Amino acid sequence: MKQLKTICLTTAMLMMLSGTAAFPVQAESGETEEKPGIFVSAYATEPDRSVFRLGEEPDLTGAMVNGYGLVARGTEELVHFDFFGSPLTDQELDFSEVDNTKPGTYPVYMVVSGWDAEPVRCKMLELKYVDDKTDFAELTLSYPDSSRYYEVGEPLDLKDVLLTAAGRTDGEDWNILRQPLTAYPEYVDAAGYDSTKPGDYDILVSIGGTTEKIVATVVEAIEREPGDWDRDAEITGADAQNVLNAYTTLLAGGTPVMNSEQKKAADVNGDGKIDSADAQMILLYYVQNTITDIPTGWDDLLK
Repeated sequence: MKQLKTICLTTAMLMMLSGTAAFPVQAESGETEEKPGIFVSAYATEPDRSVFRLGEEPDLTGAMVNGYGLVARGTEELVHFDFFGSPLTDQELDFSEVDNTKPGTYPVYMVVSGWDAEPVRCKMLELKYVDDKTDFAELTLSYPDSSRYYEVGEPLDLKDVLLTAAGRTDGEDWNILRQPLTAYPEYVDAAGYDSTKPGDYDILVSIGGTTEKIVATVVEAIEREPGDWDRDAEITGADAQNVLNAYTTLLAGGTPVMNSEQKKAADVNGDGKIDSADAQMILLYYVQNTITDIPTGWDDLLK
């Protein structure tokens, strides 16, 4: 971590999510000898709508913010906080650059403030305003896993993917709001998926001339390190988010999409279940080993 700086990383992680905004931003935290500074790493998923008619007020319903932050003075960490699974609308937002009277694309920022530190402004996403004569199409796919891994032999499973689409064609408006993608097979091209061979397969979803891609990866059954959900040989905030998403799906009575090795990797405390405690432990492992650079093993955390 670079001290005295605020870094707002809006990368397409989840996933990370599909449909995440990606706006790398760096900003000084304004730390002085008297005041602490804020460090933030976060990204936002797309809202249900990102295109609006002139005169409409911005609506960020459906957008979630995921990430973490630190407040530090010099090398001393004062506060650790996170945004995992939080509605973006619950945060302090800055719409100062949005002009709903003119067609254009405008940024929306999240503001992190407090702790007697200079506020930090992080670009989360962009909104587009169009006039009544402009045809458009927008398409967002929401799903809990940033990386969709399948073991050899597993069929493609998209039942947890939600589709949001809206547009105007020849003066006619149309929209689909957070509906299961499986209800619209006519928009999905998964012809190239082959569960018998390891590899990356593009699953294309196309509506109104707009196409989004889901990458489905078929892998051999390889044991993961505890906490490494996405099998990238690193334990990161994305792993914690994926485990939290799986737990949220279970709470809602659903069945999270995960193979046997993901289940083993997610249950870091070995209690036979996947819950928020596992996600928090993975996040703590990441913060200790990567953010604060304090080598910490699972045995130390699970004491």
